[in-house]
This record gives sequence, C-alpha cells and structure tokens, in this order.
Amino acid sequence: MHYHTDFPGPDAFNVANEKDLSGRTFFYRVRAVPRLVVDGESKGSLPNYLQVAQRYSRYALLLTPFALTVLPPKLSGQNILQINARLKALIPFNHLLVVQVVLARSSNAGKNYHYVVRKMLPDVAGTFLEAKNWQVGDSLVINLDWSMIRWRARSMSPVYE
Repeated sequence: MHYHTDFPGPDAFNVANEKDLSGRTFFYRVRAVPRLVVDGESKGSLPNYLQVAQRYSRYALLLTPFALTVLPPKLSGQNILQINARLKALIPFNHLLVVQVVLARSSNAGKNYHYVVRKMLPDVAGTFLEAKNWQVGDSLVINLDWSMIRWRARSMSPVYE
C-alpha cells in the first residue's frame, strides 16, 4: 500500500484523507519520503534487498489463517458505501485479530500510481476482534458503512478523476 504524506510538500492524495494517512505514517514511524517499510522494519533496520526478497518469499509460503472475501459493495441513495467483508478460518486460530479494510486506487490523471490508500474503514485503527477459539470453517461478516458525501465533493477535482 502507498501512503501519501503531506511532507516534504503538499500532496493531492493526502489532502483527500489526511487523518488515515497521518495515522499510518505515525504507526510506521515515517519521518522522510520516499520510505520503504517491510514488516514494520524500515531503512536502517532492513537487511539488504536479497534478504528482504527471501523474507517475503518465506512469508508468502505460510498458510494464511483466514480467507477474506469482500462482497460486492453497494452504494445507497444517500451516498453511503456499504462494504461487507467475510472472514473464514482456514486453520485453528486463537489470537486477537485486527481487520484492516482499505479503499485504494491504482491510477490518477494519466499517471501510474499503484495501491494508493484513499480510505481506511472503519478508520485507521481497523476493526478489532477479541481472541476467540476459531475452528476451521468458522466465519464472520464485518459490515462497514462509509459516507461518501464529503469525499465526492473533494474528488471532483481533476486531480482525482
């Protein structure tokens, strides 16, 4: 995911959603851009590129504890975006869980931007689920609503279309 900051200068993506982006920038301890963070480690603590690639490949081989299915979103007449995310346990799991749902965009005004964070739902903190004894096949649907009224007004700028 790409989090656009308001430093070293103004950024159109950041202006559209300063709170979520500022929260993630603070969480990852980003003080300068550009900045790469892998598993919470950034420049200075990251090993060389080969080690990062090996770590990523190793993580990619791990069995994920959940299948996540985002059902087709709905837009109500009041400009409320309704998103439902279904978690289904693939292995036994008994830990606190934080579900982060992110609306992202991958292009802008003819330029190539990939996975730019536009909005985090319900907010930058995500949805906390208390530890429970998930068994294979257990599932839960998380319902998230988001008012797009202010967003639509900002997104009318040519920068976003």
